[in-house]
Amino acid sequence: MGDAPDWRSLTDNEKRIVKNLLGDELAQPSWEINGYFAREIDEYGSLALMLHNERTSPENGRMRPVASGYFDDDNQKDVMGPMVELILFEQNNVLSELQIFRSDGSPMKKEIDPDGIFLIWRRHAA
Repeated sequence: MGDAPDWRSLTDNEKRIVKNLLGDELAQPSWEINGYFAREIDEYGSLALMLHNERTSPENGRMRPVASGYFDDDNQKDVMGPMVELILFEQNNVLSELQIFRSDGSPMKKEIDPDGIFLIWRRHAA
């Protein structure tokens, strides 16, 4: 399960977040999220991702964004406040990181609802 003891299986919620960001048309075999381990890398729950059959994350190759979105954890009806930003990255055609952060740097107020993610951008399949 990787060299570091903190690699773990993704939660169902984390898998749904990645699947909702990827969408169906972006799916490629190496991006099947059930084949990944995760490791939390910050207080917002950002995840380093690693394929089950790999022993380390891919070191070579540029990290490139695959999809981005946001989640409103505030639910203010009249004012749009800080959002939780989500960016999914790949490196060498393998998912490498799910970056999660609140745009104003404050703590998140509630758990991300995968169905409440608003897609900002998704790379078109080649």
